[in-house]
Amino acid sequence: MSNNPSQLDRKTLVERLERMLSGELTDDQIRQYGSDIDNNTPHPDVSMLFSAPWLPNPPSAEAIIDEALAYEPAQVDLPLLDELKAFRDKIAEDDQNALMPIGFSYLLEELYWSGYPCSPRNSVAFASTGGDGDHYSFLVAGNRIDENTPVILTWPAEGDHYIVGANLREFLCFGMHCGYNQVLNVLEFPDSACDRWIDQRNLDQEQQELLRKLAAEFDLEPWANRTARFDELQELYLPQLEVYELDE
Repeated sequence: MSNNPSQLDRKTLVERLERMLSGELTDDQIRQYGSDIDNNTPHPDVSMLFSAPWLPNPPSAEAIIDEALAYEPAQVDLPLLDELKAFRDKIAEDDQNALMPIGFSYLLEELYWSGYPCSPRNSVAFASTGGDGDHYSFLVAGNRIDENTPVILTWPAEGDHYIVGANLREFLCFGMHCGYNQVLNVLEFPDSACDRWIDQRNLDQEQQELLRKLAAEFDLEPWANRTARFDELQELYLPQLEVYELDE
């Protein structure tokens, strides 16, 4: 993605993308044309828009270029996300995978649509669990992400989505028992088990210690009445997801 004004006009970009999609170019030409398109549109990764064989009616080159040219990054006003990244850096000297043991394989520095076919179009990914493409996204409304933005868990292998918090803080609290790579496991425990906070049976010492540090850093507590709250979140926010209609 380039921050410079576009050097190639829309017509040229469409023509280059049409040639890329034709299958007639060499690998070097494809890389060059792809770079030209990325460098002349504000979208962070235009290839995500046209690598879509899973769509029953793939968009035209014109539609893809128009979407890339119209792209505006979500406006982020969420200090807690910056604080979470700072916490990661503090505990492991800038190791991007410092939180992997508890289910954050990485925290993205730039937020945009994940590119997975089942990911809602009105979402931007911010973290991965590190397994099978499972990732966490913000449900974006009005192109803004703030302390009232819900969090989505997407499982690409199954094509499933779950709302795991009405905001980032509630989501972090949701993971206080089992971590974030198997966060829905918490729903299988009786309330009394989760009252003991961290699952000492299924988490190793490193995982337990990381969760304790995270809880202390951000003053996090497990959900109360978690099953009812989880069901409530699905009713509130799942209807707002904008998803592709995929071929079966």
